Amino acid sequence: MAYVIVYSPTPERKQWVEQELTVDVTLQFVHDVGELVSVLTEDSRTRPQLLVVDLDLLSAGELFHLHKIREHGWCGALIALGHVPPSLRTSLQITRVFRPPFLEHALADELVRYRCATEEKTMPLPTFPEASSEHRTFG
Repeated sequence: MAYVIVYSPTPERKQWVEQELTVDVTLQFVHDVGELVSVLTEDSRTRPQLLVVDLDLLSAGELFHLHKIREHGWCGALIALGHVPPSLRTSLQITRVFRPPFLEHALADELVRYRCATEEKTMPLPTFPEASSEHRTFG
């Protein structure tokens, strides 16, 4: 199950995120950028690896504060909503940007791509028959 943090001051965009991310997802909505930074950098036992953040209405101070997530070592995927200049995309290491109008299934499809890219691929370890004591070599 994916654990996703969401910040948007816009009720319509919150609703779009909720409608998009309904399957095998735990959503946590935060109320401001300070809470967002705190959740991503201070509580290591529940640190989510995916952030959806609406950047359109953030002030310069909030954008500056948002950079703390990277400065404090959070290395998860960041999906931005809104119009994002290339310099901000680079400085925040934004994985994906969705601009309005927000299309149905766009965010859900991105979550599927994220899961496929980060899914751990495991292989069973091979087992070897015990060698007899006569044939063992050491050092």
